[in-house]
Amino acid sequence: MRSGSAVEFLSFRLDLVNQQLWRDAELLPLRAKPFAVLAYLAGRPGRLVTRAELVKAVWPDTYVGTAVLRGYIRDLRLTLGDDPDSPRFIETVAHRGYRFIPAVSGIQDPADDHQQSIAGADAELLNPKVVGREVELASLNRWLTRAMQGNRHVVFVTGEPGIGKTTLVDAFLAHPASGTKVRIARGQCVEHFGSGEVYLPLLEALARLCRDPAEMR
Repeated sequence: MRSGSAVEFLSFRLDLVNQQLWRDAELLPLRAKPFAVLAYLAGRPGRLVTRAELVKAVWPDTYVGTAVLRGYIRDLRLTLGDDPDSPRFIETVAHRGYRFIPAVSGIQDPADDHQQSIAGADAELLNPKVVGREVELASLNRWLTRAMQGNRHVVFVTGEPGIGKTTLVDAFLAHPASGTKVRIARGQCVEHFGSGEVYLPLLEALARLCRDPAEMR
């Protein structure tokens, strides 16, 4: 297996290409987000990874509460058979973040890998690929034009999961056809553990605008 395609620690192997976790010859069930958390931590063994750094790496451009992160860490500990009071894999550094304990092999330079992933995500956001959605884009732009003329509207983009709703909205926001500068507030829904805040996407959008006025356009 080529260097950088898997991370090995103790009896575990993290297949980064197929996004699978193996213990010896046993494939362990692991969802996408816990896998991403584990891959990020295992790629930085022995180093403190702050909560803010981990959230930024796994949930770029999305507000995620600490309860969500703690829930995924709990999932990982259950999968690895780790004891939070006497950890062998993931150490919690109180009020700061997490540290991956075991020695690992097979990792590549995490800084280069992280920068490449960020660059790829930025390129996808700035240049979303939309094929065959001209009618929908034209409709969104008509609603925007009416709104710019003073007619307030709320427009919902609906459909089955995976049909490209987010890509369509990204393409629309990247190049609004109204010819007038607009302010965009963006919030997203993520899976929560325990009780959640129903208005979290709206609060996230408002927080971004307050935190960085440069995002308003």
